Amino acid sequence: MVVKNTLAQRALADLELPDIGSSFSGPTGVVIGRNDAVAAAKVITDFAREYDNKPKVKLGIVERKEVGPDQIKQLAELPPREVLLAQLAGGLQAPMSRLAGGMQSLMAGLARAVDALRQQREEAGS
Repeated sequence: MVVKNTLAQRALADLELPDIGSSFSGPTGVVIGRNDAVAAAKVITDFAREYDNKPKVKLGIVERKEVGPDQIKQLAELPPREVLLAQLAGGLQAPMSRLAGGMQSLMAGLARAVDALRQQREEAGS
C-alpha cells in the first residue's frame, strides 16, 4: 500500500520497532506480512522484478529487527513455508528410518544366532 510519509512515521513511533522514520522520504510503499515474512518479501521482490526494479526496496522489519534490501532478497529466495516444513520433517525422518533399519538388522541377527544355537544343541543332543 502507498502511505503518506508523515502518517507512517507517526504510526511507527508508537510501536516497539526500530526507528526507521528517516527511510520515509519520497514515494513510499509498505508491504505487511503478519505471519510470513518470506511471503511478503516474495511479493515485493517479484513486483520490483516485474517492473524493472521499481519500486526500490529500502528496508524491512523482520521479527522486530531492521533488515536491508539484500536480506529481503535472500528471504524472497527461500522456498515457501510448507516446503521448508516438509524438508525439516524429511530431515528428521531419515535418521529415525536408519535407526529402525539398524534395530531390525540387529533383531534379525539375534534371531539367526538363537536359531543356530538351537540347531547346535539339537544336533549335540541327538
